[in-house]
Amino acid sequence: MKYILPLMRIALFLLLLFAFASLLPSCNSPKPQQREFRVIVSILPQKYLVDRLSGGNIPCEVMIPPGGNHETFEPSPRDMERVSNASIYFTIGALDFEKAWVERVKAVNADLQIVNTSSGISLIEGHSHDQNDNFSVDPHTWLSPDAVKIQVQAIYQALCIARPSDSTVFRINLEKFLHEADSADNYITNLVAPFRGKYFLIYHPALAYFAREYGFNQVSIEYEGKDPTPLHMQEIIDLAKEKGIKAIFVSKEFDTRHAETIAKQLNARLITFDPMAYNWTENIMRLADLIAGSMNNQLTP
Repeated sequence: MKYILPLMRIALFLLLLFAFASLLPSCNSPKPQQREFRVIVSILPQKYLVDRLSGGNIPCEVMIPPGGNHETFEPSPRDMERVSNASIYFTIGALDFEKAWVERVKAVNADLQIVNTSSGISLIEGHSHDQNDNFSVDPHTWLSPDAVKIQVQAIYQALCIARPSDSTVFRINLEKFLHEADSADNYITNLVAPFRGKYFLIYHPALAYFAREYGFNQVSIEYEGKDPTPLHMQEIIDLAKEKGIKAIFVSKEFDTRHAETIAKQLNARLITFDPMAYNWTENIMRLADLIAGSMNNQLTP
């Protein structure tokens, strides 16, 4: 009898130990799957900035597809699914669809960090397609070297906070890009110096920040976000004749019919450019080449 009691205690201890062990997660049981770190941006030039900072090692998706028009774009269910899987969303901050969809984006992914990359830029007043919007800003901030340097640093800071282990790589790549942007700025400054103060004609006013930085006067055919009235068309034609403008710039995603009408009356050529091209550096220098080339025969204002 004296052996039975200790044996019962041992058996009870083993039984309790087994029961406790069964409550612990097995070494072979599946671990909760961690969501892959990925970011999403509004436009293709922003992806270029993310890729330059990360060396292409961070998955980055773009909301507006190549050739898309940021003024008419509306996110699809597939776009919202991509947002739901992202960790950070880098916005331009003033695109129409961003303002309209930001609350829905937050509802889809409450943990999503939204970074307005235009914060800190001196913004230019623009037009709005929302009748309830009393004041709007021109969203084309990325078409200016000074502005894009602010934007890339906003992206850099957010990535460093989210991925501190990669901060050294981000810093090295940031310095490389800033040097690249400065080189582009120097190239453009020297190229367009003889044309400062001159006017250029454009269908959709996408180059206000570029014009401000390099001392040009942008004249828009589109009026307050709408097709021009006959009166506005005539005013533009008169001004273009006065200034000797012989070229009209048209963003590739916009209808060119009104620009073609004015071009015929001025005997001017249409110059198509892509404000949404992926390689920001190559594109901004190409844009400068086009503007400088269009002004070689222009009269001095």
